[in-house]
Amino acid sequence: ARLTRNAAPAEPSRVPARAPRPTAGKRILLAEDNLVNRRLATVLLTKWGNEVTCALDGREAVEISGREKFDLILMDLQMPGMSG
Repeated sequence: ARLTRNAAPAEPSRVPARAPRPTAGKRILLAEDNLVNRRLATVLLTKWGNEVTCALDGREAVEISGREKFDLILMDLQMPGMSG
């Protein structure tokens, strides 16, 4: 695209300052064996208004999900014992 002297400046895109979070207010079970990933996901999901319960592997996630009700379960695909 060529710019000309008489061209009007492009309008900046309008992005809401605070976009709605589709998961806000949900109970989430996070199954993650990596400590750094678990902490990061927990911080973000909590910051976005969710209640997070963590499991260290797939077996623990299955046990916890049998005792409690969750709106969403996030599982790592490769974990020791039982993967997601």
